[in-house]
Formats: sequence, C-alpha cells, structure tokens
Amino acid sequence: MLIIQKSGPPLRSPLSSASPCINIDNQIRLVRSQLPAEAVAFLKEELNFLNSEYVTKRRLGKSTYKVQKYFRLIEESGDGVTLPRGFLNTLLAFLNERAILYFVHFAYPSLDEVSYARRWKMFRRRSSLATKRSLREVLELSRAFLLPLVDAELKGTKHRRTWNRKTKTWE
Repeated sequence: MLIIQKSGPPLRSPLSSASPCINIDNQIRLVRSQLPAEAVAFLKEELNFLNSEYVTKRRLGKSTYKVQKYFRLIEESGDGVTLPRGFLNTLLAFLNERAILYFVHFAYPSLDEVSYARRWKMFRRRSSLATKRSLREVLELSRAFLLPLVDAELKGTKHRRTWNRKTKTWE
C-alpha cells in the first residue's frame, strides 16, 4: 500500500508508527526508528561503495593515509537518514518487493506563477523551391543532377562529378 501526499506539511503516517515515512525534497529523508532491519541492511549494502583508489594503493603497498575506504552516500544525523534523490525508485522497488508499507510526502517548494509578455515576432519562412517552380521542374533538375552520378557508378567508370573549391565549379 502506498499513500502519496504532494503538498502541505508532512502528515504523520496514517499506516502505523512502524511504517516508514519517506520525505522527498532535494534529497530523500527517512526516520531511522521507522525503518525495518532489512531496509537498514539494504541501504548500507547499496549506498556504500568501495573506493578503487584505496584498493589500488593498498595492493601496491603505498600509503593510504587520508584515502577513504568507502564512499558513503548515506548521511546520518540523530534519528534522521538522508539519501540521494536518485535512489528513490530503487528504494520503493525494494519496499514493494518486501511488502513493507510506506508513506511518501513530496515537499517541493510551491513557486508563484510568473507571467510575461511575448516580445518576439515570427518571421515568414522563405518559400521553398517547390513553391516557386512547378513540381515537374524540380524533378527535372534533380534528375539532371543525379543521372550522371548514377550512370558513372553503373558503368563502372571512375568519373564522378566533384566540386572544385578553387574554381567553384563541378568537374
């Protein structure tokens, strides 16, 4: 079961005190006491990454002073846990898979609507070649240009029309 609240102050989870309340703004905020043990283990497993620089220096026998062993994407403060917002889909998929009830509150700031006056003008497009000339003339021009190229390829000759940059003519 999922309850989503999109605006207003966060409400207390109507499900139970044990079901986690997920507050979403620029990050995901959870209350640690509401998380089940399996969810805590999942978060620690998924959001702690081994630092490859640390492993490399350790194998080479170099100093690992001031090199973190793990990258921790979980920030803990008191009873609160903060996660990166991009982890939301993974977290919700895990909670749904385990049939853990949760409550989601989106705490996006409500912005005032901005009105503005349009100050630009649309220009007429140039008319295309097809509107200036009849369709027959367009087909004849394209055929006259393409036929020598196709004929040269079909006959197996190496003669193709190429554009000379210096003289700015077709050769």
